Amino acid sequence: MRAWTHVDTTFGDFPGKPPKQTPAASPKAEPRASVPADRSVQLVIIGDGKHFADAIAALRAELQSAGIRSTVVQPDDAYDYRITFAQDNRDAAAAVALDARGNVVAMSVRGALTVKGAVEAASRELAKKLAAIAR
Repeated sequence: MRAWTHVDTTFGDFPGKPPKQTPAASPKAEPRASVPADRSVQLVIIGDGKHFADAIAALRAELQSAGIRSTVVQPDDAYDYRITFAQDNRDAAAAVALDARGNVVAMSVRGALTVKGAVEAASRELAKKLAAIAR
């Protein structure tokens, strides 16, 4: 067996110096003061696909970070928005929000490297648009 007697301390183009540390990501911002903290919306959510649950989770998390509490209700119950999710097998997804009268209030179509990424991006974008409407 050979014993190691030298440790290489070169890091890329900077011999003897460690790579720079990147600052830690800042925590998510608090809900905006202009959106009432007790604001809640009733949602009917429809759609299908492998990542339907991911879409719902991303939508609800983004609404919550905007200070909006969301409740998923049955289609026969009173609701504020009907959300429809659709996904493609080629890394694209769409989300549409209709009000109780059936008017389109927000829509998002996204593509990504994966279907899951596209679904989550479309959901987050739709939630941001709904939060802006709720102001």
